[in-house]
Amino acid sequence: MSATRASSATLFVAFVLLVTTVACLWGRDSYLIGSAWWALRWVVGLVAAGALVSAVRSRRGLLAGVCAATLGLTLTDGASVALAHARPERVARGGELIVVTHNLLFQGNVLAESVAGMQDAGPSVIALQEVTPGDARTLVSTLESVFSFHHEAPHVGANGFALFSRFPLEDVRLVRFDGKLPFAQCATLVLPDGPLPVCNVHLSAPSKALRGFAAFPDLEGLERNADRRSKEWSAVEAELDRRGGDRALALGDFNSHEAEPLYRSIRHDWVDVFRQLHFAWGATWPNRVPGRRPFARIDYVFTRGALQPLDARVISRSGSDHLGVSARLGR
Repeated sequence: MSATRASSATLFVAFVLLVTTVACLWGRDSYLIGSAWWALRWVVGLVAAGALVSAVRSRRGLLAGVCAATLGLTLTDGASVALAHARPERVARGGELIVVTHNLLFQGNVLAESVAGMQDAGPSVIALQEVTPGDARTLVSTLESVFSFHHEAPHVGANGFALFSRFPLEDVRLVRFDGKLPFAQCATLVLPDGPLPVCNVHLSAPSKALRGFAAFPDLEGLERNADRRSKEWSAVEAELDRRGGDRALALGDFNSHEAEPLYRSIRHDWVDVFRQLHFAWGATWPNRVPGRRPFARIDYVFTRGALQPLDARVISRSGSDHLGVSARLGR
């Protein structure tokens, strides 16, 4: 009797896993379901694989069929995501470009530490977010002797931007919705081998929906925020498309982790330089929390077209709640 009950319980669990898999795949365009499935798929896949082996050995056909269906869906989903990722185009090595992105933290930062960390990377282009008027003045006085071309759009809160470059910057403009604060600063970088459209990005943060981690998060608010970030990214892409060319660069604080539908959507057409080169976690936030290391990767360098990822790393020296990211690109 106990063996029969155990067999029934195992079959029930297998059906639950199959239903969970189908439901998650059906609704993975949701921020919450997509994020949950990113974590669950590993557990579901391993459990289904183990149960399938056991079912085959004990010749339990129904259980084996259910487990095989679950494992097949999980593997197919993983393969489809991997195959959908954009791959870098092979380009003639006409030169290299080192870029850095860093969210400086608009309140309570140690700017000198962040600047030192960025300078150590030897960049030709620096994209900065959360730049205040005071920080902008300090940055100009510190960096303009090396970075002759720069454009600041500071703000007293978290929506300030700045671009510093060794190459000319043309057509610099902010991207925003009518009556709203900007979420990107875009320009055309004039390189020796031709123009490169670039956007310095800072998509909306879900901080209000998370309620500072002090209480249960606002789930509807998280979905609304995810939808807003998706619309913001579409506007950034439209601005880059407007500038034309066979290549583009988007870097900054996307406030989006790799489990999100938005990240999957971006990776369909864009190359995540760090992930293209490294399997490491690469977390950039939150920094400066006593006793904790950063756990979320939300700062990225994305490329499209004729730019070849050569190297990428997280910059450990920082006076902000974010770590910077540097990337070396072939052009």
